[in-house]
Parts: sequence; C-alpha cells; structure tokens
Amino acid sequence: MVQREKISITLCLWVVAMAFFIQPLYAQQPVLFDPHETFKSMSYPPDDLYRTANGRPGVGYWQNKADYKIVGSFDTLSRVFSAKMIVTYTNNSPHDLHEIWIGLAQNRFRKDSRASALTPINGSRFGIQEYTEGFVFDRVSVPGKSRSQLAKAAYELMNDQLKIDLPNTLKPSKSVTLSLNYHFTLPVKGSDFMGVMPSLNGSIYQISSWFPRVVVYDNIKGWNTNAGYYVEPGKLDYSINVPSEMIVQGTGSLVNPREVLTKLQYDRLMTAAKSDTTVQIRRPEEINLSTAKSPGSRSIWHFKADNAGDAIFAISKAFIWDAVKVNIPGKAPALAMSLYPMESNFAVWQESAQSMKKILENYSKLWGAYPYATAVNIGGLVTGIAGPGACFLYYKSNGMANGVWPILNHELGHNWFNIMVAGNGRHGWMVEGLNSFINHVNGEQLKRQTAFEMPDAVQWLTKAKPGQTAATPAELVTYNNFALLSYMKPAIAINLLRTQVLGAERFDPAFRGFIADWKFKHPMPSDFFRYMESATGEDLSWFWQSWFMNDWRLDQSLTEVAYVDNRSEKGINIKLLNKGKMVMPVVVEVIEFNGNINRVKLPAEIWQKGPEWVFHYPSTTTVISVKIDPDQRLPDQDYSNNTWQGNSVRKSVPAGVTAKKIVEQYLHAVGGRNKAMKVFTADLEYFKLVDEVEYVLIRTVNEGQYDTEIRLSSLPYPLHKYTTKESDVRYRQMGTQMELNTTQKKSIQQMCQLFPELQLLESDMQLEETIQNINGTDVYVLHLDRGKPGERKCYYEVSSGLKVKEVYLGAEDFNLLYSSLDIAEYKPVNGLLLPHTLILKRAGENIVMLKKKQFKLTIN
Repeated sequence: MVQREKISITLCLWVVAMAFFIQPLYAQQPVLFDPHETFKSMSYPPDDLYRTANGRPGVGYWQNKADYKIVGSFDTLSRVFSAKMIVTYTNNSPHDLHEIWIGLAQNRFRKDSRASALTPINGSRFGIQEYTEGFVFDRVSVPGKSRSQLAKAAYELMNDQLKIDLPNTLKPSKSVTLSLNYHFTLPVKGSDFMGVMPSLNGSIYQISSWFPRVVVYDNIKGWNTNAGYYVEPGKLDYSINVPSEMIVQGTGSLVNPREVLTKLQYDRLMTAAKSDTTVQIRRPEEINLSTAKSPGSRSIWHFKADNAGDAIFAISKAFIWDAVKVNIPGKAPALAMSLYPMESNFAVWQESAQSMKKILENYSKLWGAYPYATAVNIGGLVTGIAGPGACFLYYKSNGMANGVWPILNHELGHNWFNIMVAGNGRHGWMVEGLNSFINHVNGEQLKRQTAFEMPDAVQWLTKAKPGQTAATPAELVTYNNFALLSYMKPAIAINLLRTQVLGAERFDPAFRGFIADWKFKHPMPSDFFRYMESATGEDLSWFWQSWFMNDWRLDQSLTEVAYVDNRSEKGINIKLLNKGKMVMPVVVEVIEFNGNINRVKLPAEIWQKGPEWVFHYPSTTTVISVKIDPDQRLPDQDYSNNTWQGNSVRKSVPAGVTAKKIVEQYLHAVGGRNKAMKVFTADLEYFKLVDEVEYVLIRTVNEGQYDTEIRLSSLPYPLHKYTTKESDVRYRQMGTQMELNTTQKKSIQQMCQLFPELQLLESDMQLEETIQNINGTDVYVLHLDRGKPGERKCYYEVSSGLKVKEVYLGAEDFNLLYSSLDIAEYKPVNGLLLPHTLILKRAGENIVMLKKKQFKLTIN
C-alpha cells in the first residue's frame, strides 16, 4: 500500500496582529476549467414506456426469460462434461423473434477462437493457456410440427456464438423450448475462472461457463452478441452425475441431500441451517473415509435456483465442508458454506464460513436482502470469480488485500452487482466499480481490510496518466487501465458521491432504491445517473461529466488569505481557484491560535460562474492555517497549493539576538530556569481516541530518570518505551531491547526530557540568520548539532519565546521517539507552562494529534 502523507499543523498561542498574504501559486500554468463545459447538462435517451426519465423501469418495461433444465455427467479421468439441456425461452418483448442467439463461453479455448487470438504473447490472467474443442454439440433441436415433437435445428456456429434459426416466428408473450445435447473437456488451466487443481486427497475440479447460455435481448441493442458478462435471470434446475465419493457444491440449493450425503452429514447440514456457530459437515479426519455405495458407483447431485441465468460449481473428494446460518432481514435465513482442501491456509479458511455470514448479513442490511437460499465459497486454483450464490477463491489465500476476507467480500458482493442488478458487463464500472464501492463500505463498517484502501486508491488516481474514461466499453480498456477504470476510479467516485457530495443520509436510500427497482433487471448507465438525480433532487451532470464521461482532473487551490482591513478580529477572506476541468465540493479547514478548528463545506456549484471563488470566514483571532481538502479525500493533482500557513517572507534576525539568548528566553517563558531544574516528579499523559482504542503518550520523571512510553489501551504492554538517566539510554520495542548507537542515544536523551534546553551547550547550537513565518507565526530557527548526525531544528516563537516545533533532519530513524513534534496550547501547571497539545510524527507512521489527559507535577 502507498504510504499516506499528512501535513502537520501547529496550533500557536499568541496573537500576531498583522495581515498575511501568499503569492498566487503556479500562476504560469493555464486554468483549464470552463463552467459551460463542466456544468452542461447530460444528454440522456428520450423517456419512453420502457425506461423513465427518473431512472426507473417504465410501465412497459420488458425482459425476456430463459429457464434451464440440465442433466449433466462428469468423467473425472477424461475431464469430459456431457449434458442434455432444455431451455425454455419466453419472448416478453413486443417484437417477433426469428432466431435465438446462444453464447458459448467454452469456445474461447478453441485454437481458432477470438479469445485465443487476443491473448497477449506474454500471456494474461484471463488469456488462453490451454486449447480444447470447446462445446461439441451432439444434437440441437427445436419444436417440430407438434409440441411433443423435436426436430433438428438449423443453426450456425460463429466463433463463441450459436445462432439458432427458429422454424416458426416466436411471437410476443410466447415461449419456445430448445434442446441441446453437448459435451466439452474441462481445461486444466482455464483462464483463471475454471480448471483442475491436484490436491493431497484428490483433484479439485472448478467448473464455470459450463452450459450454452441464451444471449440477452433488450430494448437497447436487441441481441447483445459479443457482450461482456450479461445474464438473463431465470429458473435453473441442474443435476450432476459424479463418482459417489465426490462432493459437489455450487450455485443453488441441494434438492436431494438425503440421497448424496451420509446420515451424519445430512444431520449436520440440518443443524447448520439453524446455527449461528459454524458446523463442520465434513471434518478433516473424515476426508479419506469412503462414502461410495459400491466400487465405481455414482451419485447425482441435484440443485435448483431462481433468478440464476448462470451457475458455477466444483467437484472433489478432498473437501472439508463448513456451514453456518445467515440471518437475512425480512426473509428466511440463508445457509453459507465454505469448502476447501486440507493444504489450504487452514486457520484462515476455518473462519471463512463466519466471514461469509458477516459479509452477507451486512450487505443485506445496507443494500437489500441477499436473494438466494445458499451461498457457497470453494477453495481451489482459481484466484477469485463469482456466480449466482457461489464463488471460487484461491486455496492459499491468506491475509492482507489478497486474503480470504477481502476476496470473499468482493466476490459475494457480485450477488448485488451484477447478478441481482444484472447490468451489461461492457459497462465495467457498473459491474466491478459499483461492487468495489459496496466492498469498501462493508469493510469500513465491519472494520476489515478490503482489496484496496480508499486513500491509497485516491493517491493512485492522482498519479495516473491521462487517457481513457470510466465509460470506455470494457473490451476497449487497455490492460494497464483495467484495474483503475473498472474497479478503483468508479469506486472512488461513488464513495465521494456518498461522503462528499450527497452525504450517506441522502445517498443510501437512493442507492438502495436503485437496487430494489432494478432487481434482476437490466439497467443502463443512464438509468443509474437519472435515478440518483431523481431520488436525491440534485442535478449531478457535473459529477457524471467529471468522473465517468471524461477523464478530467481535479486541481483546486488556495490563492489568497487576507484579514479584513488588516485586522485579525474582523475575520479573513479566502480566495479559491479551480484550475482543472473537474469540479468537486470544497472542504476548507481553518485553525485559529485559540485552538478553534472549524470546517466550511462549499458545494460544487460555487464554480458555476467561473474558476475563482472568494468567501469570508468569521475568525476572531490570528489564523494559524487554512487548508482545503484537509483529509486528502479528493484526487487533487497538486496538494502543495492546498495549504496556507503564513507568509513566506523572511526577516533578518535583529542584532544582538543569539542562540543562547533564545534558549534563555524560552526557559524564562515556561517559568524560569531555576523552577524547570527543580522538577522532582512528573507524570504527563497525552492521548488520542481512535476507534475506541486510546493511543497514549506517557512522560514520567522520577529523581532524574525520564521514562517515555507509547501505548495502546488494547495492549497490556507498551509499543515503545524509552528510559534515560544521565548517560544511560535504553529503548524497548514491543518488549524487545533495541541496540542504539551514540547518535541515537544523544537524540533520545534530549527528546525524552521535559526541558532539554536545560542541557544544551552553546557549542551545539547555531541560529539561522532570518526569522521565518510558520503557521502564521514569526519564529527563530535554532539548529542543534548542525552538519552532524542527529541534527535537529527547533522553532521558537519570536513574541513569546515558546518552542512551537522540533524537526529531526537525519534519515528516517525508526528507533527515535519522533521525527517531528509540534507543540501547542501551553498552560500553567504548578507554575510551569506545559504544552497541552502535541502533534507527533514517528518515522514510517502517520501523524497523531495528542491532547492532555492528566498531568501531575511536583517541584522541590
């Protein structure tokens, strides 16, 4: 993951009664923004009976239906799958149909296939690695002169499509029954969505694209030949004949469990259907126990599913089989099942059924009830694919972004997009992008890692080269852009629509309504755009134009901050500039010296009149900093022009000011050198609450010994502990003693003291010749050990003498207490001024702002 950077902000304490300005940033770069282009209205198809102007299915919306009944048999030795399929196709359209098109996904493995020709010379994940004959048809039949008769059909084989000419026109509201007998050889290497994996206890056969599927006929294109994944939901009834020692699981509910399971397995399955605790249907020690009725005997596994125009399943005798109940709001519970081999990452996979339960329950609560009675997860060679109510995962998936949980979260999410909301896979963002968005929300709510972290995705997007748009048809997206345009960019966009533009309270009901209204239907991108606008009452043309229809970039900047009449108590005027063609709402954070931190949110419509916008912020004291997009949620092309922290003018240090005098001024400001030297005991505790866990910094003084700890309240031991007494310096990380060199010891010894200035030697200090302005405050800059290992900079406020910042200038050192420390909100404790706010940055870690929790201090 990309290391995320945050900008440290110091809270200063003393009023500086002056006006602050900054020069326009990067003025030489042209402003590309034109409000007439960005805010022009989207051009949508005309409203009609089928699809309404508000993005909903119309009163005349129609959708054809394909119901499948398949009787199949698999030979584990030859890997040949043979089947007889009857498909009942209902024409709900207003058109006469003279032919039916069938998609033949197995034909991609033929040597002469389009997929084979399009596989790069160096291969690709979904490229062709092994050739077969594809689907071989033994018989294709259509109704004869009477309903009870079947006649050989006239058909044409066109690469991976089959065109069946109907002997009689299929009229509106009528159905036709086709019969197809076929067989194919399952490839061992099946383009990472099917294949065979050897296992210690027998091969695992993962099978997808295993029956000829009727192509979707819709009111947009007619027959969607050569489309992406685009499925006509219907009734599915299939049975698989396999050796009786095999287990079969996949899409659909098992109709005949008593016939294929042992009594013990059946009883466990019935128990699991009512249990919130995982039940093992087949345990590891039972794998090699024969369940065959007799040598060479076979079993028929029979499954049914509604609204499933596709199916995937797996066959093996090597499976461990876990199951648990899934509670679905408003409907009967579902059953989640996970099957995996012994040599999988066992501990992780043992938790997978419970992971499925949590994922499906939360998706159902957020976006609508899970639509199937079962959900099956199968471990094997395939990295990760989904079908209705089933998914394949790589059996060695373990942790991080490619672990079982993130992939399960993604593949199970496909039951909402694009199985329940059955969009056309040519619109990649409607399939993978909307799914990746709900994956992110699910991971956020369940506090689990997703395939990519949103801040990292935003950073990636800011660095992506200009090129294709998210609306580019999937087949035209280049390999380099596939992950960005199909997954990340649309997920970022919809997340920002939810969090930055509409707010979850408006977005969620609208998004939930879109899913409900288009459940098992075929929405187009324009339907989604219109629906979200209608349901939220917003014209979002600027958003769709920026994120989907064009590859526009965002560059919002601060160009000027000025006090009204040069008086801090009258507030400030802030000038913003939108330089790129993309627009977004602007979040502006203003920090005042008195500790007030406020945010102003401005809608995207501020840019409708032009590229500049000026607004007034009613500050009453000196402003420390102004920042737009303070959390870096937006893919801004240039974060350097997003922050104002005082002017850049440097002034000469007055004559007579020396490093020694600055140190003495600091010691006088905090209460005097004598009082600072007499601190006998101290116990200072700072904290930050993160997700109900306290991040705590504890500084302790006891008779000359200084202890500094960084702890998490959820752990019984410190993450970091530093102990210094005279020349003795020790550091323990997670309880382990770390070796320190001389430079590290010296730096740590000074960092851990309450007032390190008491020990500074004049020979170690060097004063810069100019006064700098940071965070709106004039400061002296003091170098410690300049030009030597361990060099640091300390910043002391000119007006008060107090230290406001310290920065370590050496290479990143993970053993040091901090690499930078901002110090603010000094308040008296027993006659000494102590900082009540610390902004701590450790090497390799994010910045954390710590506030006083409790202070105890005794002085001799």
